[in-house]
Amino acid sequence: MSKTPCPLPTASNLSDLRDQLSLFAAHETREAREYYLQRLAELFGAESAAWVISVLKDSCAEDDPSLAWFPHLLTKLHADGVFSETLRTQHKPIQDVEFDAITSDRLAGPHAFRVLSLPDLAPEGTQGSTRYREFLLEIGVSDSMWGIVPVRNDIEIYVGLHRGAEKPDFSQQEAETYAHALKGLKWFFRHQALGEGVFAADVQLTNSELRVLRCLLQGHSKHNIAYNLSKSPHTINDAIKSIYKKCGVSSRAALTALWLGKNH
Repeated sequence: MSKTPCPLPTASNLSDLRDQLSLFAAHETREAREYYLQRLAELFGAESAAWVISVLKDSCAEDDPSLAWFPHLLTKLHADGVFSETLRTQHKPIQDVEFDAITSDRLAGPHAFRVLSLPDLAPEGTQGSTRYREFLLEIGVSDSMWGIVPVRNDIEIYVGLHRGAEKPDFSQQEAETYAHALKGLKWFFRHQALGEGVFAADVQLTNSELRVLRCLLQGHSKHNIAYNLSKSPHTINDAIKSIYKKCGVSSRAALTALWLGKNH
């Protein structure tokens, strides 16, 4: 039985999406990301979606580029509309069966913007490809497409959309429209990396520093941050110094300017 094609998002839909993203405050990193994933899923008729920040840990792995990159952060939107708790890791790849299966280590590649379809991700060979699709169907995924957005030379963001068996596969036209939905938002993807404390592959905030950063971006004073996080002013002061050093700034004004795009 033929499956009804999903309507393509219009230029107006995509323009409105960009406008809405610009309304989120600097500290609303998670809220903006979840809104973006939810709207993309709605616009492209996807049941679920995923967002990955990947960092380059070994630029010398020339024989296998996929070995050089690993996911630092993973956010998933499930078919029931619920977001899973965001997974983060500092020193080793995130372990997630569904993500590992869908990507099959194929997202890493040329450091350039690109959109990959499921055939691009499947293992080579008919038998391996068939088993791959069978496993995806078992976890409720019939088709996927991923957008890979370079943020800087050592940071990429992967945005994936997934459909179940009741929907048709993503078409070439949908993939091209998806590319338009991702392009032109370099500032947004950069803000997402900054907001998660990922300034470079080897310069990342700890979880405690990340909490302090979000308080700083909301304009809280050092004393208020210490009170809200149940930490001593001395501990907060040390965290702020570390944040400034990792960001390459010397003041809160300079830190805020990173989000305003004045320094980069």
